Amino acid sequence: MAKATGVVASQLQKDADLNSGDFNSRPYYRMFLGLICSLPANDPTDGNAFGMLSALSNTLALVQVSM
Repeated sequence: MAKATGVVASQLQKDADLNSGDFNSRPYYRMFLGLICSLPANDPTDGNAFGMLSALSNTLALVQVSM
């Protein structure tokens, strides 16, 4: 999960650099929102959910999402 979100984050940054005036962040926002919504409900026995949430939160912190 961390590798996939890292690839998306690097593409997002390239896209933002190339199209600084016309950058459309909605497709990336929708993708990250879909990943967050697909996380399992609060299941303390599922160690995978924590890893997924950690990877997503690190990626969102890296790209500095602002609404």
